Amino acid sequence: MNGSEKRVVYIDSCAFNVLFDEEVKIMTEFPDVDFRLKTTKGVVKELEDISVDKPIKNFALELINSGKIHVDSFFGFSDGQNQYRHIGGFGEGNFIRGTQNHFLKKTENTLGSVKKKSGVRNNETDRDLLAHGLGQIILTAETVLGCSELKQLAESRGTWIINIAKWKETIQSKQITLRRYVENCLVYSLPMLCMVVYISNTTNTLQIK
Repeated sequence: MNGSEKRVVYIDSCAFNVLFDEEVKIMTEFPDVDFRLKTTKGVVKELEDISVDKPIKNFALELINSGKIHVDSFFGFSDGQNQYRHIGGFGEGNFIRGTQNHFLKKTENTLGSVKKKSGVRNNETDRDLLAHGLGQIILTAETVLGCSELKQLAESRGTWIINIAKWKETIQSKQITLRRYVENCLVYSLPMLCMVVYISNTTNTLQIK
């Protein structure tokens, strides 16, 4: 990475599946000298809701509980309706920035009904993740994060939403590291191109898939 400032990388719950399947050594790919790895309280809740017999659950939660991946939340307190909302109390939550608050207000209409299992509203976890990750890198394994309105607005605010499931398909023949894939996504001024960019192992040039 160029410069002394660390790149912030947020990780969606589904992205952990790719990290697990491909046996990615996350701290080797994204060392803390260059990167700051984060996720959100909502993502952690989704991981905790995974069945105990699935190894992906332990894999993801061990990374988070070890401190390798920081859990972000906005400062606030429970509203009594949703205890898993994007909030954290004293010593835990971060003060919300104006751009993040504007994003949340502008996208209130994207929230659906409360899910019975998780207790959060449809699209809430993805919306929260996008608000935290505005202007940063977000790793997911979905083509659309939340819904198209959320994704497009976040990208218009300079957010790189990178579908690493595309990298998973690419490495079968191209053998490029996840870090290399992510860093070359950042070459493009339009964040939405990150889902389809890859680097040719033979020509060492960026190509669009």
